[in-house]
Amino acid sequence: MRAVCLIPARLASSRLPQKLLQTIGQKSIIEHTYLNALKFDIFHKVAVVTDSIKIQKVINDIGGEVIYKPLNYECGTDRVADVVDLFDGEIIFNIQGDEPFLSKSCIMDMLNEFKDDSNDDIDIVSSMVLFEDGREIENPNNVKVVTDIYSNALYFSRSVIPYRRGKTGFNAFYKHQGVYGFRKATLQDLKDRPRSPLENEEKIEAIGFLEIGMKIRMVINNTNTIGIDTPEDLIRAREFYQKINKRLS
Repeated sequence: MRAVCLIPARLASSRLPQKLLQTIGQKSIIEHTYLNALKFDIFHKVAVVTDSIKIQKVINDIGGEVIYKPLNYECGTDRVADVVDLFDGEIIFNIQGDEPFLSKSCIMDMLNEFKDDSNDDIDIVSSMVLFEDGREIENPNNVKVVTDIYSNALYFSRSVIPYRRGKTGFNAFYKHQGVYGFRKATLQDLKDRPRSPLENEEKIEAIGFLEIGMKIRMVINNTNTIGIDTPEDLIRAREFYQKINKRLS
């Protein structure tokens, strides 16, 4: 099963200006994300899709593949969907440019869901991680997800879901991560789709996929990562990177 990785990389960011050009160690965030995906040795092709000449130059300078599309897209999936016809692959992975620490095992687990889906029932596979810090559950920057008993997504929200009505002992709260696997045909169908009411309300693209009836299979990522959205996330990412380097040195 041939898989391609496309990394949408928008320069503008309200919570962390020019986020993807911020550095962790000696490299920018977008470099880390691109090189991390490349080293998995899973993908037939890895490419960055960006609206920024600055990001284009960064990827060109390291010999990477990059597509410059200076258009205003609603979300990363729209950016990827616009160029998907240029790539030959059955499965298209969309890894957000601010996810530099994703693990190979997570991507393999996602790809295996497609391989095991002999009836092609699954449209999209995505990743979630168990919250380790209870305070982070309340943070609206962290998108939460709940699933059915078969690990298919029921809903995503910036609010705490499920609602904690009492002291039931329930503690399986999951954070949605910025990585998707699409069947190529699914991604082509999503191009130029209208925005749904709930998606507009929460500003979460995955809700829009559910609202048009797509099945999203969720995979638990047992390796916690740091998606970088805020200055506080960047501090944590730099500390995490330093710890990794100390262990390897």
